[in-house]
Amino acid sequence: MRRALLLVDVQYDFLPPDGALAVEGGDGILERAVYPLLDDEQGWDLVVASQDFHPPHHISFASRHALPPFSSTVVVRDPRTGRDKEQELWPDHCVQGTRGCEIEEGVRARMDRLRRSRGEGAVVVVQKGTDLDLDAYSAFSPPLSHPPSAPAPLTQLLLDRGIEQLVVCGLATDFCVRQTVRSALSPFAPRSPSDKAPWEVLVVRDGCAAVDAKRGDEVLRELEDQGARVVGVEALLRGQSRTDEGAER
Repeated sequence: MRRALLLVDVQYDFLPPDGALAVEGGDGILERAVYPLLDDEQGWDLVVASQDFHPPHHISFASRHALPPFSSTVVVRDPRTGRDKEQELWPDHCVQGTRGCEIEEGVRARMDRLRRSRGEGAVVVVQKGTDLDLDAYSAFSPPLSHPPSAPAPLTQLLLDRGIEQLVVCGLATDFCVRQTVRSALSPFAPRSPSDKAPWEVLVVRDGCAAVDAKRGDEVLRELEDQGARVVGVEALLRGQSRTDEGAER
């Protein structure tokens, strides 16, 4: 079975103690799950790290709209569809060229080690939220420049590598992890929404942290209902996820 690990937004602005959008307990997933999963002996066929990568004055920044973050939303025009949509507003975060935008150094070091041992193609960083006027929570979200009739870049990468099992962890469960897993389960939507994913999707329960812990548990149940498997990191490290037998629920 060809397996890929997808790390969602393990960046300084989402990590305590100083991140602009720090997720409580987000740093705990590093030693508990992310670092062990990045050990070379796990034998991933591909490791992907998503990176929130916003330009200054991004559409999601409350400062752009002169409104307070978190509690405010605005109606904006979706540049893809031309329709109005509600946009959540956040503090400035993951701005290109800032430390907050960087992937956490321990993760970077382990990814670099995998590149040295397995080649440059063993690790791929997928940037999202790069368009000034378009937000993106999912690692599968294509930029505006991407042809609408083509599969998203991450979808195409997984297809090209023949991935059969996709393991997801990162930040935050109730936002970017949720949207990424939903996209992974329906990677051909909206072009072919009924086409099933050619890979199994696993979510690492203790490899994620939520902005709202209670909501995080609800999201994991929701993702299970939609077809993902929720597993513990120990099951993955023991190799139990490679078959249905012994998988944690």
